[in-house]
Amino acid sequence: HKALGSLRSVFVPKTKTLLLANEIDEAQRTFIYAKELAYNFLEVKERLYTFPWIKFDTFDQVLNNFYASYFAGALIIPSDKIKTRLQEIFDKDTFDSSLLLGALKAFNASPESFYQRLTNILPTNYNIENLFFLRFNHQAESNSYYLKKELQLSHQHSPRANQTNEHYCRRWVSLKLLNKISKSKKEHEFDLQISHFEHDSAKYVVLSSATKDPFNENYYRSISIGLLINKQLQRRLNFLTDPNIKTQKVGVTCERCSIQDCEVRQVPASVFVSYTHLKLPTNDSV
Repeated sequence: HKALGSLRSVFVPKTKTLLLANEIDEAQRTFIYAKELAYNFLEVKERLYTFPWIKFDTFDQVLNNFYASYFAGALIIPSDKIKTRLQEIFDKDTFDSSLLLGALKAFNASPESFYQRLTNILPTNYNIENLFFLRFNHQAESNSYYLKKELQLSHQHSPRANQTNEHYCRRWVSLKLLNKISKSKKEHEFDLQISHFEHDSAKYVVLSSATKDPFNENYYRSISIGLLINKQLQRRLNFLTDPNIKTQKVGVTCERCSIQDCEVRQVPASVFVSYTHLKLPTNDSV
């Protein structure tokens, strides 16, 4: 049914039947099964019946969906196994992308599930709490990027959703990868970057993966996790001093960015200029 094209699964409570979309891959199928195990094991009564959910009647349904998703992530990616692989990555003086990609492939999970699991593991086991998680969607050959999922731990970090249709900074590694994969057509693109935010001097090491959107033709998605670089992170991640890791000055949106002569600026820094009363840059300087 075309009307159900955006859904991955539907649970029919009357017959206790679970319907799965044909397009989902093995990792997505495993996650859906794990969520059903969670609902049963936790004896959840108030639950959502579609994934992704399109309707809810009570707050408990949304909360129980979160519990089930957390349960599923922990079931598919056990903490002991992922900690062993993370420690191997963290202990090296240089960043070894093959170790990270090996960790991604070691579990029957999508990059999104893997990165979301990191948001559980890093604060609990490594005391790394200053982090953010972002998921962007992008249509190939378009100039639009949509932030569809956002998690900010401890406080609101620099990269975040905007509600005024401003242009997200094209220097973000998550957007660069979307451009790259839409041209390469590969199954997976990965990169990391140290992002230095111009307006508050904060630095984040950002790991990002891009994959094809399995439900929308010619669409791609990127998943990113960013860790604030502070003394705590420097003690945990030996590879932060690796000179091969690219450092990039970034903004939040073009409209609010003070970076001069940016090669990927989309529009003038109108909001920034209105606040500082500076002269708008000419087209030549942009």
